[in-house]
Amino acid sequence: FDLAAQKLGIEVAFLSELTQGRAEVRHVVVEELEALVSRMSAGLGDGAEASARQRALALFVLSVGGLAVARAARRTGMSDEVLEACLAFARDALSSQAIEG
Repeated sequence: FDLAAQKLGIEVAFLSELTQGRAEVRHVVVEELEALVSRMSAGLGDGAEASARQRALALFVLSVGGLAVARAARRTGMSDEVLEACLAFARDALSSQAIEG
């Protein structure tokens, strides 16, 4: 799990703060999430800004969800399979975006 998180460059520890933290903490987490999504969408090439933001959000949520499921299935073959599926899907999405762009 930790290696996968490093490969994806995603820190998922803050997610519990979105549901359990105080309003001030959630505000800071959402600001950080906005900044991350902005950086990701800027790197997603040409096209409409809203479309790049949507792709960035989708890739982020896919990554975080995949890591959460892989963590839940830790020490099983399913854990690696989930991570590999998420990475393959993200790569396909990015490469088809590059072809369309």
